[in-house]
Amino acid sequence: MINKIKTNGIYSSIDGLHISHPLSAIECLSEVVADFETIIEIGYYRGGLTQYFAEFSRDSCQVIAYDIKDDERKKQNFQFNSKITFKTQNCFSEESVLEIKSIILNSNKTLLFCDGGDKDREFNLFSDFLKQDDVIMVHDYHDDSLNEEYAMHVNWHHAPECFYSEIERSVTNNNLKKYNYEPYRNNLIGSFIKE
Repeated sequence: MINKIKTNGIYSSIDGLHISHPLSAIECLSEVVADFETIIEIGYYRGGLTQYFAEFSRDSCQVIAYDIKDDERKKQNFQFNSKITFKTQNCFSEESVLEIKSIILNSNKTLLFCDGGDKDREFNLFSDFLKQDDVIMVHDYHDDSLNEEYAMHVNWHHAPECFYSEIERSVTNNNLKKYNYEPYRNNLIGSFIKE
């Protein structure tokens, strides 16, 4: 991994492709990414994290990434891993919701990574479909028990976009438990597993 992943102090990159996460978050993800048969990413932007998921997941893993537009990814002129299926569609459309639900229910262990434009809504909607041992993560996450400035320790200058208080009801209703919570929380990711 060390040869492929670089950092500029704020963001990371894989083979020169931008990843909108600090290196410390990628290091946390590296501990679990190979545990899943299916990875669904909501909000792929330039596709850097998507490429990371494909490169470091098991060979049999399928990676499906949704975004409402594909402009930034197409600008990259990058050869993406063949395990990836990019879908340019609104994840909240009826068609997409049914599709994502079907993928989750018909796959083995799934990681759902919420990083689109309405993260708490993504979490609240798609957490309803998780199976036992599936994991859901949400980026730009803020645990309400912490001061918002805690993000500065990883040089992240973006305001939180999802708060625990906004997803707490879904966590409770869907029997989600904190999953490797502290390391992820410290890297601006909320992480929960379905029990």
